[in-house]
Amino acid sequence: MQPVRVADDVVGSFHFERGDNASYSAAILGVVSAFVALEIVRSASQDDILNSKRRKHFEALGRDDLITSGGAVRFGFQIKKYCQIIFVRHEQESAQNQSLFLQRTLQQTLKAATIQNQLSFYTDEGVFLLFCAATEEALRKNLEPIGDKAVAEGWRCGASLMQSAPHRYPEAASQAVEAAHLMSMRHRAGILVHSETGIDRLLRKQSAADILEFADQILAPFEKEANGDALLRTLEIYIDSGKSASKAAASLGIHTNTLYQRLQRAQLLMGKDIDNKDDYLLLSLAFHLKSTYGSQQPAGKSKAASA
Repeated sequence: MQPVRVADDVVGSFHFERGDNASYSAAILGVVSAFVALEIVRSASQDDILNSKRRKHFEALGRDDLITSGGAVRFGFQIKKYCQIIFVRHEQESAQNQSLFLQRTLQQTLKAATIQNQLSFYTDEGVFLLFCAATEEALRKNLEPIGDKAVAEGWRCGASLMQSAPHRYPEAASQAVEAAHLMSMRHRAGILVHSETGIDRLLRKQSAADILEFADQILAPFEKEANGDALLRTLEIYIDSGKSASKAAASLGIHTNTLYQRLQRAQLLMGKDIDNKDDYLLLSLAFHLKSTYGSQQPAGKSKAASA
């Protein structure tokens, strides 16, 4: 194998079978790989220049999309009735070849997208993609394949709310960045729409560890109880079902009388009353935080599909 290196990072390789002329083949491929590396650097430099132009056009649109566009097409992009911004957060540990990494991420995202009408660029933060379409449904369908790609690649992505003209691009970009940040806090790969962030926006300056510690303290009484896991699960299902005894009992596979008995024991154990609005809010929040920040599993497709 003859690697192709750019700034000490392997960006590809040639493969050949060993034989009598292995040394000669390695020497020839070494020269070829050097030329390939130079071509990659040249192409990347051109992409950087084009990226700068697209970014400036986006900033101009942020000042006034109607005056700047006038219905014209620039960089293959035209303003339409509805728009949405998707942000792919850059979390590469090494800063080497950051530009190449971002270019690759951008191209992979565009391949996954179903909407071709887009204006995309990258910064040190990550990749921004502005999609415009004639209908909201087109934007919704565009989210799912990008969410699937994000899960496969381990990306943390955020999507803004859908906007109708006149568009507020800086606001949409901020929403996408914030949603991606919250996705990163959850240690999950996928895409999170800003409308799905909810109460988590109040916690964006807290660490995931501190958030989980807060939730654990609320639910701590169940840890030392012999039947604590069953009581905790019963309480969680009951709250998730909107305090519907029949739905909760059916979900747990128990009789409603057994459900009420468990709920009573759980409330006594915690010193909380589910019918008290403050206690109910606290318990609901604890379960939400545990399920959101306690899981390490990817959650890209479900969020994209429910956007």
